[in-house]
Amino acid sequence: MKSILLIMLLFPFFAWAENNECSDIVGEWIGERYDRVMESQRTLYSKYRADGTYSFSFEYISGSGKSAQTESGEWWCIGTNLYISNTELNGELLEPDIQVYNILALTASYMKISIHDVDCEQAGDDCHEGVIYENTRM
Repeated sequence: MKSILLIMLLFPFFAWAENNECSDIVGEWIGERYDRVMESQRTLYSKYRADGTYSFSFEYISGSGKSAQTESGEWWCIGTNLYISNTELNGELLEPDIQVYNILALTASYMKISIHDVDCEQAGDDCHEGVIYENTRM
């Protein structure tokens, strides 16, 4: 009986994971959260294009003022993982750096992800346990 109940509870997740092709990611999104490393409120404007490219624009607001950052590169999905390959930061070309995110929820208007297997020396704020990124469609 417990096995049947567990299967019934987990079925919606597995059905979503099996059928997910990430087509709902294409478009423009906005997300906000407090960034502990920058000690500021961070707003992320992201654009995921159907051709597999993306661009991010970050705005940071703190007690000492405002700052901004841009990032671009390529994105793709495999199963419930979102891969982001950062190739440009603030207009400067970079060696590709791939970050992997777990897709926790994805609908036509809402995306919830968390970072997967992070290298804390490089990621800074992303290393805090339980960091969740929530974005809504613009």
